[in-house]
Amino acid sequence: MITVRLYGLFRLESEKPVYQFEPVQDVAAVLSLLAKESRLGLKDWKKAVIYVNGTAIDKLSMFRTQLKDGDVLSVLSPASGG
Repeated sequence: MITVRLYGLFRLESEKPVYQFEPVQDVAAVLSLLAKESRLGLKDWKKAVIYVNGTAIDKLSMFRTQLKDGDVLSVLSPASGG
């Protein structure tokens, strides 16, 4: 299973704080699954700050980062404020 933990506004806007999915190919596939299971669209999920096993996806292969069974994604809402 792939575990997805939500933080910030994503946690508030989603029905649950943690999702578990069968293994899929990459981060983009997980975001598509989240869009189907939540009130947020894919465009919203793609704005997230995402970590795979504690490493930011911008240090990996972004949305094409390959995933495997047991991986943990942390999904944070982008910083905002004024």
